[in-house]
This record gives sequence, C-alpha cells and structure tokens, in this order.
Amino acid sequence: MNELAEIIARKFINNKDKIEKYRLIVEFSLLPTFLIDRSGKFLYVNKAIEIVIGEELIGKSWVEILISKNREEALNRWEMFLESG
Repeated sequence: MNELAEIIARKFINNKDKIEKYRLIVEFSLLPTFLIDRSGKFLYVNKAIEIVIGEELIGKSWVEILISKNREEALNRWEMFLESG
C-alpha cells in the first residue's frame, strides 16, 4: 500500500508542476488571454490584456469595455454564440 501512495503522490506532484508551468505560460504570454463566464464577465485576465485595455477587468463585462457604437452588434453576436452551444 505504501508503494501505491508513493505513485499517487508522484503523479500529483507532476500534475501540480504541469499546472504551475501552464499558469506561468498563460500569465506571461504576450497574447491577451482571458476567461469569461456565460454572462460575459471576466473571471481571469493575463497581464497582456490588461496592458492592451489599460484597466482592471476582473468582474467587468466585456461589453463594458467596447466602444459604444459596437456594443449592440457585439451583444447580438454573443447571444447567437451562446444559443449555438
């Protein structure tokens, strides 16, 4: 049983290392990277997108950062995307 626990522990540590590497790659990527929920609010943004947008985005809706003339069209496309599954 000790051997099994050791194997599981090694796999966990390896996965933890992989997750941390991925997190660092995303965080320091030059490409704007973000995660939003179904309502369009930012859950995660990396440094690149905050530099491009120039403001804190967590908790805001992507619609809030659009130029007002593009909002209606963008909202329509977002709703179509959500409906298409």
